[in-house]
Formats: sequence, C-alpha cells, structure tokens
Amino acid sequence: MLKIINKIFLLVLLLLCFLTLFGYLNFGHGLGDLFYYPIIILAVIVHIFFTTRLSKFNNDNFFLILIICSFFFSISYIYAATYGRGAEFPWDGNIFY
Repeated sequence: MLKIINKIFLLVLLLLCFLTLFGYLNFGHGLGDLFYYPIIILAVIVHIFFTTRLSKFNNDNFFLILIICSFFFSISYIYAATYGRGAEFPWDGNIFY
C-alpha cells in the first residue's frame, strides 16, 4: 500500500516539475523563479533514485519517511506558488498563467 502512495507522490512531484519547467507554475519573483527549477528537478531525481533503489526491499518504514518528506515538499512548493508568491507578481487567485 505504501508503495502505491509513494508512486502517487512521485507523480505529483513530476507534475509540479513539468508545470514549473514549462512556465505554467510561477512563483512571483520574475527572474528569481529560476531558483525553483533546480530544487524541483533535484527533488524528483532524489525521489526516483530512492524509489527505484529501495523498491527491491520491503522496507515500509523508509517508504513512509519518503512519503512524508514528499508530502511536506509538495505542500511547501504549492504554497510558494500560491500564497507565498513574491512581491513582483503577487497572487491574484490564479495558479496558472
């Protein structure tokens, strides 16, 4: 069950990555939005690495830790794109521009 939830969070991170890289998800910092590109790419690569390396083992505790970390990262990333936007382009209620 935890492996399925882990893959769901991996898909959420991939979706956030693609939305950010293709310019659909902005953070309101103008050129400073480029700061978020390596962060989301690194998060996806690390999550894929741990998922593929540890899928051989049935260590549910590690998958639970990975799910919790991915959850908090996704929530903080979505917060930065909505309410936590920069002063250059404040949030007007739309996530996708």
